[in-house]
Amino acid sequence: MLKKILFILFMSLLVTAIGVAGVLALKQRDDAIQSFSEQQSTLVQFAIDNVELGLSSGQMDSVKKTLQRLQSYSIFAGAVLYDDEMIPLLVMPESFDVPSPVREAMRGKDKVKIGKIAYEQGALKAEGEVIGHLLIAFTMAPLDLSSREGLQYAGLAGLAIFLPVLLFAAWRVRGMVQPLSEAVRVLEGVAEGDLTQRLDINSRDEAGRISIALNKAIEEMRIAFEKVRRAAEREKKDAERLRSKVDQILKVVDAAAEGDLTQEITVRGDDAIGLLAEGLSRFFSDLRENIRLIGGHSQALAEASESLTQVSNETV
Repeated sequence: MLKKILFILFMSLLVTAIGVAGVLALKQRDDAIQSFSEQQSTLVQFAIDNVELGLSSGQMDSVKKTLQRLQSYSIFAGAVLYDDEMIPLLVMPESFDVPSPVREAMRGKDKVKIGKIAYEQGALKAEGEVIGHLLIAFTMAPLDLSSREGLQYAGLAGLAIFLPVLLFAAWRVRGMVQPLSEAVRVLEGVAEGDLTQRLDINSRDEAGRISIALNKAIEEMRIAFEKVRRAAEREKKDAERLRSKVDQILKVVDAAAEGDLTQEITVRGDDAIGLLAEGLSRFFSDLRENIRLIGGHSQALAEASESLTQVSNETV
């Protein structure tokens, strides 16, 4: 039972931790995307403003420095400065190349995203006239790195939440289930006839109340069984005494049936057997007395007959 509860608890907490980690990861990625977009817009506006100023004043060194400064940002992948006829004037860095599909896709559009690179271009104006175009490419690699780091952070955060909660919950569940296991052990002992079992849980919660109630029930059961045992012993002893009395009476009756009236019935009592024994004792006593009297009368009769015989002989 404990294993099942712990398994269910583990799965519930695991799902919760995964859910928390997922929410944190999504939130972190959304924040990273928003930060990327804001940084991208800021850099594009900064570059356009400074390049427009440098071109309108004829300071190409200033324009070059502006594009060089963009390289200090991790999301910057490259930039191309075009004139008003879309002829490249400056590439930063020099190895940067705009793929043909990007040039085709950029026609009539300000923003294009291909793969992990986002391209954005803006028109450069001076006194209301277009004097050139600036295309800037931004890599999303830092965003992916930030997302991975965010996912790792979310995983660690979920693990940091999951493990302590799991340990605490397991400790609490064990504290609740262990008294039930002890109660089952005690009940199994009682089922086998051992009424000396006791549940030793000293607490004020439901487990403590179960312990008190179970111990009281076992004690009441023990007292009831003790009363039954004593009653059975008394009945056994009464049955033995009754059998002894009956055996004694039958012994005297059997002896009387064989002509021995010298046996005495010593059984006494106020119960039915005692009264029966006393009645039989009086009966046999009266029977002996009657036999004695009959014997006396027979002797007198014999003596009288003998005397009569002598008189008759003398007469003759």
